[in-house]
Amino acid sequence: MRKKLDAPSAAARKKEGPLIADQIRKAAERLGNIPQRVHTVGAKRRDSLY
Repeated sequence: MRKKLDAPSAAARKKEGPLIADQIRKAAERLGNIPQRVHTVGAKRRDSLY
C-alpha cells in the first residue's frame, strides 16, 4: 500500500510565477554552506546521502 503524501497535488497548488533573483539569493543564503552542513551531520544520518 502506498503512503499518501502530506503535500497537496500539483493541480491543487496555486500557480506561482518564476522566482526573481532576490528570492533565489535569499533561498541560497538560507541553505548556507551545503558541504559544511553535510560534514557536520553524524555518520548515521549521512549514510542515506551516499
